[in-house]
This record gives sequence, structure tokens and C-alpha cells, in this order.
Amino acid sequence: MSRCCQVTDPDEDGGTRTSVVRCNLLVACDAPDVDPGLFRCINGSGLVYDGRLVVDARFRTNDDRIYAAGSIAKYSRELGRTGLQLGNFDSREVGQRLAASVAGRLRGETDVGTSLPRMEEPKSAECTLPGGWYFTYAGVPEAYEKPSLQESEGGRTLSTQTQGGYFQLSIGADRLVRSCLRVGRQPSARDMLRRIAGLPVSYLNNVVEKYDSGQVADLLAFLTEGWAQALYHDHFPVLRRELQGQVRQLQGGQGGVNEVAVAAVAREAVHKFVQAHAAELTAYRDVSLAS
Repeated sequence: MSRCCQVTDPDEDGGTRTSVVRCNLLVACDAPDVDPGLFRCINGSGLVYDGRLVVDARFRTNDDRIYAAGSIAKYSRELGRTGLQLGNFDSREVGQRLAASVAGRLRGETDVGTSLPRMEEPKSAECTLPGGWYFTYAGVPEAYEKPSLQESEGGRTLSTQTQGGYFQLSIGADRLVRSCLRVGRQPSARDMLRRIAGLPVSYLNNVVEKYDSGQVADLLAFLTEGWAQALYHDHFPVLRRELQGQVRQLQGGQGGVNEVAVAAVAREAVHKFVQAHAAELTAYRDVSLAS
């Protein structure tokens, strides 16, 4: 059953005109902006505002007693990244960096903060679309900084469409998962997609090769098979950091590394990880890691 909505639009003479529209769905859109009351407060305090509240690398405004973070803030142009908004980053990671900056000040540290902190954690978002569809997206900071559904230069985009919905996996030229996108009739595991974003594609069980050979008809189903269970464990990021540290030690001062030695180290670390979390990682109970 349709309803009537009263709509006010600007007219050619600079005034407004009001009309009544019969519709089933009304979508109202506007450009994102700061709350007017908050803007007046910022402006009245003499803080630099350039579309966003401007902060330095330590999250300080031009009044170094006032810190800011989140979607309202962006880094200063003087740091070399024009318009880099803090809203592109995972809020938990930003909060941790902000807390560290404030704690450093309380300890008496005098770092002026001239280099941008490196943000690495993926960020995710989800919403419900008209018609009962669910949209879920997770991506690394670079994916939010330059959002696009197109294949990145030198990268790959894998996608599958089934009765359950659409799934897209974007891989960058560096062979890291840039973003994951899911549109489906059922809510997707937002945290699952966030954990995949940023991983080396080599962690995903030869997904590119299997996709190219026609073995992957449903990316979401493939990424939720038993082999992937460890990727979604809370302690998997810790395992990954430990492996990265061990590989750096193997490299030493050389540019290359013995792949056989790396494989042996990885196998041993994964074996210990699976043993330590055997109660949760039930998919690996009958899997041998000897080869």
C-alpha cells in the first residue's frame, strides 16, 4: 500500500516549493558533514577545521592540549598525505594509538610526531538493504581511502554469484587481500570477513588457482570450509606475527631466505598452534601436518 510524502525542494527563484509524492519507499540523502553545534564549538575554540578537525601524527589539534580521533578528524597536510581521514581506519586500532599518545604525554615524552603512525587493521561495515538483502564489507585502510569495486592495478578480483548472494574478493598487486564484499539474503559473519582482509592470499588454500580452474563456485562456502577454521581463531593474528618475526630472523641481513627452512618453521608453529587450541580447532583433529 503506497503512502504520501511531502517533499520540499528549492525552486528556480531561490525559494522552495512543496509537493506531495505517492511512494512505497522514500530515500533521503545528504552530503556527510559535522553537526552544526559541534562545528560552532570547534570554530569558537580556534581549532583548525578543514572539512575535518586537523590533527598531527600524535592526534593533537593545533591546541596540543586537545586531542581528536575518529571520523571527525583527519591528518594534517603537513604530514604528506592530503586529506587522510581517520575514519578510514579501524576504530579500535585508532583508539589504541590515541591512548598510547596520551599516555606518552603523561609520562613526559616530548615526541613532536612528524611521521604518520602505520595503521594496518582492516575495517568492516554492514547494513540492511531494501528487499531483505544484507550488505557486508571489510577492507584494509587503503581500500577505504580509495574505495572501488574495480580490479586494482596488478591485482585480481574474484567473484561468485549463487542463489544465496554475491561475494567478491579483491587481491592487491602485493598479493594481500585488499577487501571482501558480500551481498546476500542471510547476514554474513562480519568479523570473519574482517579477519580475511589483509591476509596474504597464500593463506587461502590456493584460492586463485582453484577459482581459475573452476573448482570454486561459491567463495563464501569455500572460505568457511574446515581448512579455514584457524584463520578465524582469536589467537591467529598472534601466530602470524610470531611467524613473521621468525622469518625475519632467518633472513638475517640477506635479501632472500631458504624456503625449505621457512616451511619447516611454519609447519612447526602451526602444529603447536593447533595442539594448543585443539578444543576449538576441531576441523584439524584428523589432519597430519607432517608434509
